[in-house]
Amino acid sequence: PNAFRPVSLLSTLSRLTELCLLPYITTAMDEVQMIRPWQYSFRPNRSTIHPVMGMLNHLRTERFSRMP
Repeated sequence: PNAFRPVSLLSTLSRLTELCLLPYITTAMDEVQMIRPWQYSFRPNRSTIHPVMGMLNHLRTERFSRMP
């Protein structure tokens, strides 16, 4: 115990606190729609394919809406 300094334990305590609070914070942010739907990075169940598919869908929609 004498070998541990409080500074070295701060990182561990901080990570534990963040892990405990993360579900509550993400749920609250989703409920108030703080994060835009087109935000794909650092979100669960989202990948780089989602914005690519969204862009292709948008381009297809624009292309077919301009056809006579």
